[in-house]
Amino acid sequence: LEQMVARGEFRGDLFYRLNVLPLHIPPLRERGGDILLLAEQFCARFSQALGKSLNGFTRAEQVLLRYHWPGNVRELENAVAYAAHMETGPRVQLRTLPDRIKNREQSDSQQPGLVPLADMERDLIMRALQYYGHSAAGKAEAARHLGIGVATLYRKLKRYRLG
Repeated sequence: LEQMVARGEFRGDLFYRLNVLPLHIPPLRERGGDILLLAEQFCARFSQALGKSLNGFTRAEQVLLRYHWPGNVRELENAVAYAAHMETGPRVQLRTLPDRIKNREQSDSQQPGLVPLADMERDLIMRALQYYGHSAAGKAEAARHLGIGVATLYRKLKRYRLG
């Protein structure tokens, strides 16, 4: 926006009014731990609004974690809203996710067993942290369970931007 102000494409007074406390929020694809938390929250909200009793996700959860979310949180919210409207059972199924997300999963599954190693490692780390927790003790236990040192875990958390 600063460059737009300099070019006269954005009002300077409005920029300075909005630019009190600039925040850098990484894209959702870099905050893997937030995807399931947000998806569960959205699912609960839409479930209540629709008068349904949805209680989470099936295999669809793993698909949500692997998707790159170019539309960030808004795209995730819309995907969960779509699935909540389409779902007839108690849990969100893969079949009720929007086609753009399912199509990514199907194109990945056309090469059975060929998942990038980094994606597998990231998923394992996320699952270990979900199980053992994000505290220092939880991370130490997750590292022990994964067979790596705590320092290595912290390097991988930084690499995958998992916090």
